[in-house]
Amino acid sequence: MRPRKAHKPRTAPRLQRLVEASAPGQVWTIDFQFDSDWKGRVFKVCNVIDEFTRQHLAFRVERRMGAADVIEMLDLAVLAHGAPQVLRADNGPEFIAEALGRWASEHDTLQAFIPPGQPWHNGFVESLHNRMRDELLEDNMFEDLNHARALIGAWSQRYNEEHPHSALGWLSPNQYARQWAQHHQ
Repeated sequence: MRPRKAHKPRTAPRLQRLVEASAPGQVWTIDFQFDSDWKGRVFKVCNVIDEFTRQHLAFRVERRMGAADVIEMLDLAVLAHGAPQVLRADNGPEFIAEALGRWASEHDTLQAFIPPGQPWHNGFVESLHNRMRDELLEDNMFEDLNHARALIGAWSQRYNEEHPHSALGWLSPNQYARQWAQHHQ
Protein backbone atom coordinates (compact mmCIF):
# COMPACT_ATOMS: atom_id res chain seq x y z
CA MET A 1 0.00 0.00 0.00
CA ARG A 2 1.39 3.38 -1.01
CA PRO A 3 1.39 6.29 1.42
CA ARG A 4 -1.18 9.00 0.77
CA LYS A 5 0.01 11.98 -1.22
CA ALA A 6 0.09 15.30 0.54
CA HIS A 7 -2.55 17.76 -0.64
CA LYS A 8 -1.43 20.56 -2.93
CA PRO A 9 -0.92 23.83 -1.10
CA ARG A 10 -3.87 26.16 -1.43
CA THR A 11 -3.58 29.08 -3.78
CA ALA A 12 -4.64 31.71 -1.24
CA PRO A 13 -2.79 32.25 2.03
CA ARG A 14 -4.40 30.44 4.96
CA LEU A 15 -4.74 31.69 8.48
CA GLN A 16 -3.92 29.15 11.14
CA ARG A 17 -5.19 31.25 14.05
CA LEU A 18 -8.68 32.54 14.61
CA VAL A 19 -9.15 36.16 13.61
CA GLU A 20 -11.60 38.45 15.36
CA ALA A 21 -13.37 41.14 13.33
CA SER A 22 -13.07 44.73 14.55
CA ALA A 23 -14.85 46.43 11.63
CA PRO A 24 -17.39 45.61 8.93
CA GLY A 25 -16.07 43.68 5.95
CA GLN A 26 -13.06 42.25 7.73
CA VAL A 27 -14.28 38.71 8.36
CA TRP A 28 -17.04 36.90 6.52
CA THR A 29 -18.10 33.42 7.54
CA ILE A 30 -19.61 30.96 5.11
CA ASP A 31 -21.35 27.66 5.78
CA PHE A 32 -24.11 25.32 4.62
CA GLN A 33 -27.30 24.18 6.23
CA PHE A 34 -29.80 21.69 4.86
CA ASP A 35 -33.56 21.44 4.63
CA SER A 36 -36.10 19.73 2.38
CA ASP A 37 -39.15 20.59 0.34
CA TRP A 38 -42.62 19.15 0.94
CA LYS A 39 -41.74 16.07 -1.14
CA GLY A 40 -38.76 15.35 1.11
CA ARG A 41 -36.17 16.39 -1.47
CA VAL A 42 -33.14 17.84 0.30
CA PHE A 43 -31.63 21.20 -0.61
CA LYS A 44 -28.62 23.14 0.62
CA VAL A 45 -28.61 26.73 1.82
CA CYS A 46 -25.22 28.41 1.68
CA ASN A 47 -25.08 31.47 3.95
CA VAL A 48 -22.54 34.28 4.30
CA ILE A 49 -22.48 36.52 7.36
CA ASP A 50 -20.33 39.51 8.32
CA GLU A 51 -18.95 38.60 11.74
CA PHE A 52 -18.73 42.21 12.94
CA THR A 53 -22.19 43.48 11.97
CA ARG A 54 -23.91 40.05 11.93
CA GLN A 55 -25.42 41.04 8.57
CA HIS A 56 -26.66 38.16 6.45
CA LEU A 57 -24.82 39.20 3.28
CA ALA A 58 -25.68 36.43 0.85
CA PHE A 59 -27.34 33.07 0.46
CA ARG A 60 -27.85 30.49 -2.25
CA VAL A 61 -30.31 27.62 -2.38
CA GLU A 62 -29.62 24.58 -4.59
CA ARG A 63 -30.04 20.81 -4.54
CA ARG A 64 -26.31 20.43 -5.18
CA MET A 65 -23.69 23.09 -4.78
CA GLY A 66 -20.04 23.07 -5.71
CA ALA A 67 -17.22 25.58 -5.51
CA ALA A 68 -18.34 27.32 -8.73
CA ASP A 69 -21.77 28.00 -7.21
CA VAL A 70 -20.19 29.31 -4.01
CA ILE A 71 -17.91 31.59 -6.03
CA GLU A 72 -20.86 32.93 -8.03
CA MET A 73 -22.65 33.79 -4.78
CA LEU A 74 -19.52 35.39 -3.30
CA ASP A 75 -19.02 37.48 -6.45
CA LEU A 76 -22.50 38.95 -6.01
CA ALA A 77 -21.79 39.65 -2.33
CA VAL A 78 -18.53 41.39 -3.24
CA LEU A 79 -20.36 43.60 -5.74
CA ALA A 80 -22.72 44.71 -2.98
CA HIS A 81 -20.31 44.91 -0.03
CA GLY A 82 -16.71 44.82 -1.27
CA ALA A 83 -14.40 41.86 -0.67
CA PRO A 84 -13.68 40.69 2.87
CA GLN A 85 -10.17 40.60 4.28
CA VAL A 86 -10.81 37.10 5.63
CA LEU A 87 -13.23 34.34 4.61
CA ARG A 88 -13.78 31.85 7.44
CA ALA A 89 -15.12 28.39 6.59
CA ASP A 90 -15.05 24.80 7.68
CA ASN A 91 -13.10 22.23 5.68
CA GLY A 92 -15.96 21.21 3.39
CA PRO A 93 -14.97 20.29 -0.17
CA GLU A 94 -16.63 23.40 -1.64
CA PHE A 95 -14.56 25.64 0.63
CA ILE A 96 -11.16 23.95 0.32
CA ALA A 97 -11.44 23.70 -3.47
CA GLU A 98 -8.59 25.15 -5.52
CA ALA A 99 -11.06 27.38 -7.39
CA LEU A 100 -12.12 29.09 -4.15
CA GLY A 101 -8.45 29.53 -3.24
CA ARG A 102 -7.90 31.30 -6.57
CA TRP A 103 -10.99 33.45 -5.96
CA ALA A 104 -9.64 34.45 -2.55
CA SER A 105 -6.24 35.33 -4.04
CA GLU A 106 -7.85 37.44 -6.76
CA HIS A 107 -9.77 39.39 -4.09
CA ASP A 108 -6.83 39.70 -1.65
CA THR A 109 -8.87 37.66 0.82
CA LEU A 110 -7.22 35.31 3.27
CA GLN A 111 -8.90 31.97 3.88
CA ALA A 112 -9.30 30.91 7.52
CA PHE A 113 -10.35 27.31 8.04
CA ILE A 114 -11.76 26.27 11.38
CA PRO A 115 -10.34 23.11 12.97
CA PRO A 116 -12.15 19.98 11.75
CA GLY A 117 -15.02 18.90 13.97
CA GLN A 118 -15.17 22.22 15.86
CA PRO A 119 -18.21 24.11 14.51
CA TRP A 120 -18.20 26.46 17.51
CA HIS A 121 -15.34 28.29 15.76
CA ASN A 122 -17.98 29.24 13.19
CA GLY A 123 -20.30 30.51 15.90
CA PHE A 124 -21.68 33.56 14.08
CA VAL A 125 -22.99 31.63 11.10
CA GLU A 126 -24.09 28.71 13.31
CA SER A 127 -26.16 31.20 15.32
CA LEU A 128 -27.69 32.49 12.08
CA HIS A 129 -28.49 28.90 11.08
CA ASN A 130 -30.23 28.26 14.40
CA ARG A 131 -32.27 31.46 14.08
CA MET A 132 -33.19 30.65 10.45
CA ARG A 133 -34.18 27.11 11.42
CA ASP A 134 -36.32 28.30 14.37
CA GLU A 135 -37.99 31.23 12.60
CA LEU A 136 -38.34 29.93 9.06
CA LEU A 137 -37.28 26.44 8.09
CA GLU A 138 -39.15 24.55 10.83
CA ASP A 139 -42.40 26.42 10.16
CA ASN A 140 -42.57 26.16 6.36
CA MET A 141 -43.16 23.46 3.79
CA PHE A 142 -41.37 24.61 0.66
CA GLU A 143 -43.03 23.80 -2.66
CA ASP A 144 -39.77 23.98 -4.59
CA LEU A 145 -36.41 25.78 -4.66
CA ASN A 146 -37.91 29.06 -5.87
CA HIS A 147 -40.36 29.05 -2.97
CA ALA A 148 -37.47 28.43 -0.55
CA ARG A 149 -35.41 31.20 -2.16
CA ALA A 150 -38.28 33.69 -1.89
CA LEU A 151 -39.02 32.92 1.76
CA ILE A 152 -35.34 32.88 2.75
CA GLY A 153 -34.82 36.20 0.95
CA ALA A 154 -37.73 37.80 2.82
CA TRP A 155 -36.50 36.32 6.11
CA SER A 156 -32.97 37.62 5.45
CA GLN A 157 -34.27 41.13 4.88
CA ARG A 158 -36.29 41.03 8.13
CA TYR A 159 -33.33 39.56 10.01
CA ASN A 160 -30.98 42.32 8.84
CA GLU A 161 -33.46 45.14 9.47
CA GLU A 162 -35.37 44.00 12.54
CA HIS A 163 -33.61 41.29 14.55
CA PRO A 164 -31.99 42.81 17.67
CA HIS A 165 -28.69 41.30 18.85
CA SER A 166 -27.53 41.60 22.43
CA ALA A 167 -23.90 41.74 21.23
CA LEU A 168 -24.82 44.74 19.04
CA GLY A 169 -26.43 46.70 21.87
CA TRP A 170 -29.85 45.35 20.90
CA LEU A 171 -29.61 46.89 17.43
CA SER A 172 -30.39 45.00 14.24
CA PRO A 173 -27.42 44.14 11.99
CA ASN A 174 -28.27 46.95 9.53
CA GLN A 175 -28.82 49.49 12.32
CA TYR A 176 -25.48 48.53 13.84
CA ALA A 177 -23.69 48.81 10.49
CA ARG A 178 -25.19 52.27 9.88
CA GLN A 179 -24.31 53.45 13.39
CA TRP A 180 -20.75 52.15 13.05
CA ALA A 181 -20.35 53.89 9.67
CA GLN A 182 -21.58 57.22 11.11
CA HIS A 183 -19.06 57.07 13.95
CA HIS A 184 -16.14 56.01 11.73
CA GLN A 185 -16.31 58.42 8.81
